[in-house]
Amino acid sequence: MHTQKIAITMPTDLIAVIDEISRLKGMSRSGFISAVLKEKIALEKEKTGKK
Repeated sequence: MHTQKIAITMPTDLIAVIDEISRLKGMSRSGFISAVLKEKIALEKEKTGKK
């Protein structure tokens, strides 16, 4: 899988939660955010019937 570096802006408190959860799971911040987004996208596709 190819990756691309991006920059996003998020509230500081959200980043703190992301960092804590990713640390507890032994994941990088990027890995955790990617996993959460993949899950959310799959759910949205399921809701809309898109593949």
